[in-house]
Amino acid sequence: MYEVIRWIVSGLLGMAFLVVAAFNWWTVLRRSVDGPSTAPLLGGALGVASLCVCPLEGSKWYLWIPLLADYGSIPYFVLVVREVFRTQKRS
Repeated sequence: MYEVIRWIVSGLLGMAFLVVAAFNWWTVLRRSVDGPSTAPLLGGALGVASLCVCPLEGSKWYLWIPLLADYGSIPYFVLVVREVFRTQKRS
């Protein structure tokens, strides 16, 4: 029974990750000036949580994938750091 609950929770978190990540990428592709998300890291955190709860053995080796797949996570912060350095260089 416990494993079934873990599958359900993992699936729900995974679906939430897909929705947030898709929204973040949609925002980027339509070139919104507001940024990828109102809550950066939310999609990546949902994906990581989904893999942490997942009962499949070895799923924890892939915890880094949601953080790279969601534009509001690592890719966004890399661009923010790059932009900060670029604006400091101009000053």
